[in-house]
Amino acid sequence: MLTILIGRAKTGKSDTMLRRMAELGESSQQILLVPEHASHQAEVDVCRACGDTASRHAEVLSFRRLGERVLSITGGIADVTLDNGGKLLTLQRALLETAPQMTVYRKPSQKVGFLEQMLALFDELRSYEVTPEILYQQAQDIDGATHDKLTDLSLFYAAYEARLRRPGLDARDRMTKLCDHLEESGYVRGKDIFIDGFTYFNAQERRALAIFLRQARSVTVTLLGEVNSREEIFEPTLKTMSMLERLAASEGKPVKLLSLTNNDSSALGHLERHFFGENLPYEGDSTAIRLREAATVYSEVE
Repeated sequence: MLTILIGRAKTGKSDTMLRRMAELGESSQQILLVPEHASHQAEVDVCRACGDTASRHAEVLSFRRLGERVLSITGGIADVTLDNGGKLLTLQRALLETAPQMTVYRKPSQKVGFLEQMLALFDELRSYEVTPEILYQQAQDIDGATHDKLTDLSLFYAAYEARLRRPGLDARDRMTKLCDHLEESGYVRGKDIFIDGFTYFNAQERRALAIFLRQARSVTVTLLGEVNSREEIFEPTLKTMSMLERLAASEGKPVKLLSLTNNDSSALGHLERHFFGENLPYEGDSTAIRLREAATVYSEVE
């Protein structure tokens, strides 16, 4: 079953999830999946909510750490996974190999900035499961300079992927390996999975979510927004919610939608509700809010 907790800021989405984990206790194994940068705070919150025995039944993971757990079961945890520097060197070798066959990039730049742009592009294509073959096929439907550029990129992309999959070496990123081995590992089978802090999910993450729905006992996702909101700021959230509903339907799983509200009548609560929406004045004491103007971006950060 898929449960979606949706609400604006400070409506208690994360607290509701943590309370549910505490209620389940040792009756089930739970996974709290959060973005990498939020993992430490999430571990603190789980310990605070579930008490001293939290580690017996709950663990906090990111997609990367989940990949490590899965590969430790299926094999491959010791395989080489290239860091950013290794990827750049591999990319440079692939570029030198394919340059004679290309049109636009026949004499490509060897500067690090260019290679970093190419690496970011290929990582993005991989995260949305766009293969070199798909990119090449799309290029054939386009004329002119764009056709030449996409054709060159597909050749370059294919050479780079081939180098990552050389015989005896699998240097692909952990997310790709996770998607390939998650189902066979059975790591999430029968567990209650809670997913917090994500705005959207790319194609690889959606593959993992589909496996969660098939194998886990339950999946709960928090989303920041309002179900029937007309505010532009919540459009990505509503698209993500629709995607999750379609994904659950394709896996034959029911969906439970819980919309949380907040009746905060303070000045900050009023600002949160109306800053991006209808312009309504606040009648109470607003001295708790200050508007500061910074001369530069650096002073703003300070």
